Amino acid sequence: MTRLTMAASALWLLLACFHPVIARAEIGATPQGVSIAPAADEADAKPPYPTEPPPALPALENPLTGIMEAGQLIVTVSTTRRYESGPSVNYGYRLGQLIPITLVISADPHVKVDLGALMRQTLIKGESAYEVVAPPVVTKENKNGKNITIVQLVVRTWKIENVVPFNCQFHYATGFLPDGKSPDWKLATTPDFNISMSRTATESSKELLPGDGSVKVTARVWWSKPLEIGGAVVMALVPLWLAYRFWLLYRNANMATRARRAWSVIDKMLSERENAGHEEFSPTQLKVISAALREYLSIESIPTQMAHEPLERFFETRDRSAVPNKDRGAVPNKDRNGDMKALCISALSKLDRAIYSQSALTVEETNALIAEISRIIPRD
Repeated sequence: MTRLTMAASALWLLLACFHPVIARAEIGATPQGVSIAPAADEADAKPPYPTEPPPALPALENPLTGIMEAGQLIVTVSTTRRYESGPSVNYGYRLGQLIPITLVISADPHVKVDLGALMRQTLIKGESAYEVVAPPVVTKENKNGKNITIVQLVVRTWKIENVVPFNCQFHYATGFLPDGKSPDWKLATTPDFNISMSRTATESSKELLPGDGSVKVTARVWWSKPLEIGGAVVMALVPLWLAYRFWLLYRNANMATRARRAWSVIDKMLSERENAGHEEFSPTQLKVISAALREYLSIESIPTQMAHEPLERFFETRDRSAVPNKDRGAVPNKDRNGDMKALCISALSKLDRAIYSQSALTVEETNALIAEISRIIPRD
């Protein structure tokens, strides 16, 4: 028995050397009662599991047609963007880029179409991934027994996705309500017109970076500050010059109005004196003339002896157009203003003496007064 056992063991070892698979199998106990276990490194190996394939992108069909109400209403959506010598495309747009959309609605003659919401630049009820950036352009025509409505839209989107479907809505009616007068309006939604967006990032980018939002300091050179101040001064001079010109126009118009108003009063007193048949003015008439002259010179409440400085300022600021032609350029401005001030003091003195001292003016003084007033207050 011992020889038989030894021979069987030798035969088993020989078979194990030529057939390794048999040695790895769990065959229970050997003739000596020893169990053989599989190798540790192969026991830890895991089989490959199937992976889920990435989702396929929606089909980019352009144009896209939808049929409604058994063909009574046909809607076609397309984009008019073209590459050189190629068909229209609806891919490769970027965020915020203007996208032209053409909506063609073909309806039977009895079908009513209402584009009120689209004309108010509302694409759909609720939130839309797109916004209308220009008023829609609508054209209508009849072709092959159909009412064709063509709507040109310009939209854009800020949605960060590979494909952003475009939809819009409008109302239509194929019949009437039970009252027989009001259309039975229904809401139509265009089919999903897929528009793909182009990636702005590189192929290796996995996510959008937030960017650097810190405050940046702009480099400044030493001569930039004087330039800024000089530019501000130049910009301020323009409105100041315009304001000055406007003030001149207003002042000239005001002076002319005051001169006309003064002469209307003085001419009336002259007419009354002529109608009375004498060459002197009455005390009442002299009071009226004095008030008109003082109002023109803006010294209504200033005594004559204190009117020197106000009169100098008045004639310095008065425009040359208010000076009679015979006095223009005859003497320098300073001398002319001095002469005009002397005329005013002389005329006011005569009027004060006649009004407050109850001293009548002679004919010569009256004529001199009228001559002085004629030089002081210009006529148009």
